[in-house]
Amino acid sequence: MLIILALVGLLYVDQADLGDGLKQLVRWCLAAAPILMPLGFFLSVASPRAERPNRMILFTYVGGLLLAVGPSPWASGSCAPDAPYPPKVSPTPLALRPGPKPVRVRLPAL
Repeated sequence: MLIILALVGLLYVDQADLGDGLKQLVRWCLAAAPILMPLGFFLSVASPRAERPNRMILFTYVGGLLLAVGPSPWASGSCAPDAPYPPKVSPTPLALRPGPKPVRVRLPAL
């Protein structure tokens, strides 16, 4: 799931209104997180005698930090620079707009 998230994120980074250095940083963070997180889990208990995770579990925390902090400039709203903010909405709520007049149909008496 993390790899799919990274691949989809990499598609959107190129369209973001970011500088070249910041784009490169976001790309590296999105690519490193899905590698570091499982690496930390597997290497922390690689020894057959391991009863508790060793210090390699820190790779998992570093990957999570990269996943949380790395894409933050990209996700801060700079993906769609041409979109109006706040979005344009109609001043009249839909429920209060005048609708079509009801059609009255006369049914024959029984």
